[in-house]
Amino acid sequence: MKWVWIVGIVLALLAAGCMQPPQGGTQSQGNAQPPWSPPMQNYRVELTVQAPFSTASVAIEDSGRVQYAAEEQGKPPVAEEARVTPEKALELKQLLLSNGFMNLNAAYEDESLADATTYQISVNFGEATKTVVCKGSCPNEFKEVEDKVRELWGREIVEVGV
Repeated sequence: MKWVWIVGIVLALLAAGCMQPPQGGTQSQGNAQPPWSPPMQNYRVELTVQAPFSTASVAIEDSGRVQYAAEEQGKPPVAEEARVTPEKALELKQLLLSNGFMNLNAAYEDESLADATTYQISVNFGEATKTVVCKGSCPNEFKEVEDKVRELWGREIVEVGV
């Protein structure tokens, strides 16, 4: 009877050990995901488009809430709100984690383009923030995220240049 107790305790300890996440470990070289795992909720992605005569931003939250704000020289500010499904918002998050965006440098700027539009994407996962600024030629990972934000917004984003 005593051995039944011992076997039961050993099995319980083994089962508990299998349920815990692995400690340490290495990440495969081909995986574009960051070494940390962001929360499934409480994330926000914001695209800001700063042109010589306007500034506009689109923010998308995990809940599907989409906020747009724009200021154009000589016009009153605009603020609009829309919704996408949480599944569509999740598509954006999955893109961010799979296409290498989280591994980009903080800035890609061509200073010789004085009047060029500056694009910025900020991603917040809970307390963690990743911001990438692009002026001139932007990396594909950046453009993919920008295109997805534009797709989810589904309307024009003001950009008034020279």
